Amino acid sequence: MPKLKPRTIFPRKEEDDTINRGIASDPDTYELGGDEMKHLKRVGRPNSDNPKVLISDGQPTYALAHMKGDLDVMQACMRAEIENYWRQPDGDRLTAAPYFFERTAILQRKAKNYGAEVAACEAWVEIVEDYKNQDSVKNGSGTKVWLGSRSRKIEDRPPKARDLLKRQHESGQKSG
Repeated sequence: MPKLKPRTIFPRKEEDDTINRGIASDPDTYELGGDEMKHLKRVGRPNSDNPKVLISDGQPTYALAHMKGDLDVMQACMRAEIENYWRQPDGDRLTAAPYFFERTAILQRKAKNYGAEVAACEAWVEIVEDYKNQDSVKNGSGTKVWLGSRSRKIEDRPPKARDLLKRQHESGQKSG
């Protein structure tokens, strides 16, 4: 049995008797016996057509946000956000989390993989442009994620990354 809250109040005997009399007087209500309980199935939240994409040992992306310095984890989270976004039905899509796109772009720049940085930013911009056309955004109930500082930072990164990529190619360095 689960632990009860400290202030849980149990019904007194008289109240319990009143409850049981009410149950007994209602023809549609009855208590299940042990044999009947065995045949019942557990019922929970119905299966969703669009479940949250799970990655890395079955953890949702938000559970891995603390690993912000690990490029492989951030890329996996970004890919999961991309897959989850595009899997949703057109018109009813919920936005992806920009955090993983930004972290991936930052880590790619640190690794001097400027092409991959641009690709991460462009993936975010593509999602934002599509998200602006979703019904929830058009009717005013969706979040305006593109106005947030993180989204703007992602959108501002590609010109600098392209410049760095151009310089990298000119100097003959390896690019990612």
